[in-house]
Amino acid sequence: MCTLRCLGEFDDYDSKRGKEHTRHGLVWEKPEVNSTVFSLHRVITEFPKPLSKDRIILAHKLAAAIQYLHSVHRTHIALRSDNVLFFSSNDTLDIAQPRLIGFKYSRSPGRDGRFWEGPEAACNVWTELYAHQDCPGMGNKPAYRKTFDIYSLGIILLEISHWKTIDHVLGLNMNHATTRNLNAANIRYCLLELDKKFVGQVLGEMGETYQLAVRCCLDGSSMTGISYDDQDFGVRLDTEFAKTVLQWLEYPQLEG
Repeated sequence: MCTLRCLGEFDDYDSKRGKEHTRHGLVWEKPEVNSTVFSLHRVITEFPKPLSKDRIILAHKLAAAIQYLHSVHRTHIALRSDNVLFFSSNDTLDIAQPRLIGFKYSRSPGRDGRFWEGPEAACNVWTELYAHQDCPGMGNKPAYRKTFDIYSLGIILLEISHWKTIDHVLGLNMNHATTRNLNAANIRYCLLELDKKFVGQVLGEMGETYQLAVRCCLDGSSMTGISYDDQDFGVRLDTEFAKTVLQWLEYPQLEG
């Protein structure tokens, strides 16, 4: 599942402010005590572009982790490149060993299959880059879907392909960006409508099946059954994701 080993949990009780201000936390084990931690965002920014086959392995592992998370009826809700970690020791970095963090907002579905419980993730300019336009907190009703995780995964797959963070892929100046002039709907439109410039470039860099996986995650292609208008969050969605995105990401590995 690409997660760190959980050692336990704790309650940070504030006696002065009362129980309503108690924080609940989890303790995760660091793989190696003296290892250096890098986020995928930092690795993409500071490290040379790895071979395409290594990036495909990374992409497949992240997709498999999300598929497993969804299969046990959980959503991540905060998928971003800064919530994917690597642990480096002896000046080496293995991008085939990612670890997912950022489970603060992770939830299980309600009876209707949608994810109503829990607080909405705080929205800011950076989270807008990874959020689907219908995601809670974007001025919409508070129902989170598995397909929103899949959309965020598509953004990360695009970053891995270009080996650029999504703001650089889109040519954005984040120093002047605001939620008013930068929103999820505009980002999704740019990625899908300007296909030749963004998703289209994936073909030459990573191959046809990787490109299919990226586009499927971003547009919820109806031919696969992963549609953003589909209210079915059950076994069918998980099965279709495994049959399409996971298999498409695995093919280049088999060919290599």
